[in-house]
Amino acid sequence: TNYGLVPEGWGGDVIMVPVSAITGEGIDNLLEMIALQAEIMELNASSERDAIGTVIEARRTEGKGIVATVLVQTGTLKTGDIVAAGIAHGRVRAMSDDRNRPVMEAGPSMPVEISGLDLVPDAGDRFYVMEDLQKARDMASTMAERQRVESRTVRQRVSMENLLESIQQAGTKELKIVLKADVQGTLEVLTRTLTDLSVSEVQANVIHSAVGSINDSDVLLADASEAVIVGFNVLVDNSARSEADRSGIEIRTYNVIY
Repeated sequence: TNYGLVPEGWGGDVIMVPVSAITGEGIDNLLEMIALQAEIMELNASSERDAIGTVIEARRTEGKGIVATVLVQTGTLKTGDIVAAGIAHGRVRAMSDDRNRPVMEAGPSMPVEISGLDLVPDAGDRFYVMEDLQKARDMASTMAERQRVESRTVRQRVSMENLLESIQQAGTKELKIVLKADVQGTLEVLTRTLTDLSVSEVQANVIHSAVGSINDSDVLLADASEAVIVGFNVLVDNSARSEADRSGIEIRTYNVIY
């Protein structure tokens, strides 16, 4: 109720459906309530157009390369379509449904896993079907440039001059961290957990976090910011390892959260 979610039993408009993934209790009722709400709210989407949707999760795999779980929200996504999703773009080489069965097309409200992107998009990025690869590449480049500008702005706010002033004024020390993880969900949890571990003597500051292997850019950022690099369930590029050794940058990788 603090967030304005008042169930129908209390005179509100929020439908409450008890469910169990173990026993299957309430699943049919849940689907019925969702369909009812969609009808009442007149929620609909056209399937006769190019697909638009949202990236739910993305990761890099050994066998398939970069794969992304996307939710089609309007239109129909087809194998062979050219898509742009955040900083990533590419042609959809293959699609599979929630049971890992290959599919050739996905309509509104259907989640699918796609492969063929050149980079790992962020969870929450919108994806669009484009006319050709050049337009998709231009859109991805625009998003990448915007992120670089925003990243530079953030780093200016945590410059060494500002850090020195904060240490002198507050007497606190800061541990800067460049964080890499295998999937977006893990990355968000680790970022939040590391921040919550801060104490009065030392403040943990995750200055950069991303999905994928530890690369040269991470080492350069850690060198410029005097940060350590922490990776969870990711590999370290050979060139990044060599550069870190030359620069004295500490890289720590983990496969288990203790």
